[in-house]
Amino acid sequence: QSEWPILFPDCGGSSQSPINVDTSKTLYDPSLPSLQLLGYEQYGHVPFTLSNNGHT
Repeated sequence: QSEWPILFPDCGGSSQSPINVDTSKTLYDPSLPSLQLLGYEQYGHVPFTLSNNGHT
């Protein structure tokens, strides 16, 4: 995480990931749609894999 701004300068702001989600204060809503990532089909982006490992 400390290397994100080095590898990806856009991730070096004061309001960037990772986000501390307090799961004790969250509720699951099965009616919500799946997460959709937009803009990653544009030329020049580094390929990545998104996985849910239970952490933010």
